[in-house]
Amino acid sequence: YIPLATQSPRLAANFMQFFSAQGSSGLQQVYEAVGNDSARGLALVKSILAGGPQRAQEIIRQARFEPVGANRKAADWLSFFFPPDAPPAYLFLHDSVFGRLFYRQSAPRKYFQPMMMNGVSYQLWRVRGDRLEAVKPDQ
Repeated sequence: YIPLATQSPRLAANFMQFFSAQGSSGLQQVYEAVGNDSARGLALVKSILAGGPQRAQEIIRQARFEPVGANRKAADWLSFFFPPDAPPAYLFLHDSVFGRLFYRQSAPRKYFQPMMMNGVSYQLWRVRGDRLEAVKPDQ
């Protein structure tokens, strides 16, 4: 429910992008990296994705994730959260819903671009999460 229950278009878009690439097993890897503390893990996921790649580097360093699979260094975790080759994600909603999701935000279109707005009762939006290329990760 995170993408539809946040007032941050950035967190929503980044979560959709992360989840489309990593799935629920990605969340499990984060939980494992923080000692199987799912509450702490989910809070870190939300903080990292809300901050984007620029702020995520420091959050990941401070979290001191344990190595899990291929994710051993902060740079590995950064690519894990913001995969450069993430598959495209789309949001298909009833006409009245999108405006209520981000009604307090002045510019959600940085993260959500309209693709089809002339449907009878629905809209199709392209989700544009942050990409890792926007920042050079530290080793």
